[in-house]
Amino acid sequence: MRPSPSFLCRARLGAPLLGLLGLFTACADGKPADGGGDGAADGGDEGADGADGVDGADGVDGADGADGGDDGDSGDTGGEDLGETFREPPELTMDEDGVYQLRFAPSEVEIGGARYCLRAYNGVVPGPTIRVPAGSDRKIRVDLENAFIRPDERLISGQEGFEAEHCYDFNLTNLHFHGGHVRPEYAVGGPACEGEGCGRNPADGDSLANDYYGDNVLIEVPYISRAKYRWDIDEDHVAYAGTNWYHPHIHGSTGIQLANGAAGTIIIEGDLDTLPVVSEAKERLLVVNHMPWDVTDTNVEGVPLVEPLADGEACSEDTISINNFLAITKASRTLLNGQVAPTMVSPPGQVERWRFVHAGGTDEMYMALFPSRDATCGSYDNLSPQPLVQIAADGITFTQSYTRQNLFFSPGYRMEVLVALPPTEQTLCLIAARPTDLTVPDGGLPVFPDVGNVLAVIQTKTAAGAPSLDALPPAAELDALLASIAPPTAWTDTVRGVPGVNVSCDNLEDPALAESPQQVVLLHPGVDPGVSRETASTGGSCRGESGDHGHGDTDPCLCPEPNVNCRNFGPRHAFVNEDGASYRNDRVLRAGESDHWEVLAADGHPYHIHINPYVVCPSASPKEPPFPHWRDTLWVQLDDIIANDMEPVHLLAKYPEIYAGRYVFHCHKLNHEDEGMMELVEACAPGDDDCLCLDGEVDAEGACVESNAGCYPDDLACNYAKYVMAGFSPDDLTSPPPLPRDADAVARNDLAENSLQECCQEMPDFEDERDLVTFVGGLLGLDPMCCPDFSLPLPPGHPCEGT
Repeated sequence: MRPSPSFLCRARLGAPLLGLLGLFTACADGKPADGGGDGAADGGDEGADGADGVDGADGVDGADGADGGDDGDSGDTGGEDLGETFREPPELTMDEDGVYQLRFAPSEVEIGGARYCLRAYNGVVPGPTIRVPAGSDRKIRVDLENAFIRPDERLISGQEGFEAEHCYDFNLTNLHFHGGHVRPEYAVGGPACEGEGCGRNPADGDSLANDYYGDNVLIEVPYISRAKYRWDIDEDHVAYAGTNWYHPHIHGSTGIQLANGAAGTIIIEGDLDTLPVVSEAKERLLVVNHMPWDVTDTNVEGVPLVEPLADGEACSEDTISINNFLAITKASRTLLNGQVAPTMVSPPGQVERWRFVHAGGTDEMYMALFPSRDATCGSYDNLSPQPLVQIAADGITFTQSYTRQNLFFSPGYRMEVLVALPPTEQTLCLIAARPTDLTVPDGGLPVFPDVGNVLAVIQTKTAAGAPSLDALPPAAELDALLASIAPPTAWTDTVRGVPGVNVSCDNLEDPALAESPQQVVLLHPGVDPGVSRETASTGGSCRGESGDHGHGDTDPCLCPEPNVNCRNFGPRHAFVNEDGASYRNDRVLRAGESDHWEVLAADGHPYHIHINPYVVCPSASPKEPPFPHWRDTLWVQLDDIIANDMEPVHLLAKYPEIYAGRYVFHCHKLNHEDEGMMELVEACAPGDDDCLCLDGEVDAEGACVESNAGCYPDDLACNYAKYVMAGFSPDDLTSPPPLPRDADAVARNDLAENSLQECCQEMPDFEDERDLVTFVGGLLGLDPMCCPDFSLPLPPGHPCEGT
């Protein structure tokens, strides 16, 4: 077994002494992986502080285009005020040209009775909902305007502010259709794009044709600029009906823009909405915002991380309230549709369809519904969770229903749940809790505290009228309805050039699926509180310093923090080899084929891939349904892998040929993505050797000399990562990193045999041979090939004595 990425560390060897001493690696002070992820904790405020909510304030200079939502009252109440404060996000209407207009601008928003100046869409948090009616040839047109007028360059830093700082422009942006199964780079066909904001598709060659952008997160939309997107959701004849969302995806600044509330929902209507049990239920959209709105922490210089607007202070680019990267992971109370614990009112017995969107950047959580002991959810019966019937995840219908006592909810997730409210007047509490807030009895389900983070208060009142649907059908009947419309979780396809493979979770041992699956290992250790840190990031301004787009200097002989398979997104894409060439992508896929993925994590991370969703195969994790189901974002945690006998998470995916192009996968803890836990993948069209092969080079048989996912010979960091991962196994995740004194000769010699001598320790200068012998005598575990040939006797007990 080669050394794991946890402990192989930088060390350089002086060339004159290479033959005498072999290789010695000085290893960094690694630390055990944090089993629970490292996002901030949800606030645990007691009770509900009232229901101050976002009141749809317009953005600076006005932000039109969003219709106001209804008041949420249920039934014919004759104008009676039922006390409902819950508000749906406004729905966005198309302009006269059939285009949804989104304006990214400084926006004054009220939360919890305070005013904030935020980077938001159309002046509201969350952003307006785009609802797409059922159809057969739908092309969603969205124009994104970046209304900021200048850059705002700020520091971001890994490991809660203690690792290397990088400089990014927080006012640079773009747009991602999270859950969109569409072309990744450019929309093709139809009317040409005209005017400011169009993209020049390289596939158009020398023609002057301009194209709309597809789900292209590789572009930058600067201030005082716009981009024109078109998402052809029916092009592949696979239009999943469900709940998706949109948000910025500009590398380095994604987390801070989400922390400002820049996110909105995209609802695709279709066959799921025609099922009686779904269409007759009362629908609610519940967007969970994890924003550091109530954070009171300061940076190392005493400057507040979050600053609400003062009385009389205007919202502008100079008064942005959430403008420090360090605020992202601080504990804050979770918001629902931008509101603090809003109250919902429905008739007793009402069946409701809840569309959940996790529009936060860092916090994973559990949610459950409990009977309240009072009218405001100051306390509740935490031992009597109400059943929640999940029917879809990540915008795709399940093949069967899944009744749960709690919902595990990670950044990027969407869930659709049917809830049968009590048949009598009652108050229920929708509660959110971080995993660390729960107790888990042996073999049991998580137990919530009896006072916690109240997301919403739900009241059933007879004055709300008669329910539109008063009962769920039997489980077997509901399952049959879902199965009739859900996409299949098994299919026949070509896998790695082998045609006719049964791609299913029951066939993972098939040679085509089992041999060399796509392997992903996500590593981002938490901060070790026992390690003394002399300096910490301020998270402050770095104006004029972002020319490197945050790549910075990294040690090529370390697995950087964070990383995917020991590589970090920024440095790899900043690399230029000795011939002036750079990498086209990080991982190649074959469009028109399917593949098997194995995903592992050293702590806990939500793995998200763009464009093409995947089937999750069942495992021992209690967080997921016990049957195959489609997802595009999945929490991967070391604890679950250990419980599953160290088996990786198994995923199955297919890549339609028409969706060839470049896109990304990454950790959806968005501070991790900004810090480099991301890969650029490319689905290569058949015969495209330039896509598959490094510099397009093939051998006489037509095979790649080196894959585009490989390394240039002079890229030490890439070759070191390749070496580490070649010997990786899941068991390495549980091995604590050894201390420097534990480094042995096997590891040092293995590095040399793989042409990685530069990653060995630089030897000190020695005045005479005796000093050198004394130094060698201090090295432990050397094998004979590391021993020098000296005329002086070796000290007694020296490991090279007698060789």
